[in-house]
Amino acid sequence: STKELMALAITIALCGDHAIASHIHDAVCAGALRSEIIEAIGVAVMTGSELAVAHGAKALEVLEQYDEAAMLEEYLEPCC
Repeated sequence: STKELMALAITIALCGDHAIASHIHDAVCAGALRSEIIEAIGVAVMTGSELAVAHGAKALEVLEQYDEAAMLEEYLEPCC
């Protein structure tokens, strides 16, 4: 899960929001906790550019949607 959390943070800090959902999904599938994902988002926002703030907000939205889907047992994609 550490590698997926790192990939999420790098995506937020440098790349933009095009791969945020897949990195969150992969982090969850790798066993990352919600708190660890939020921490990775925070680190990315602190170390990234001003755009990282917007990307971090997008990541939190995606995480919230993922949480809602999980509560309803409607997963985005099955974990491999």
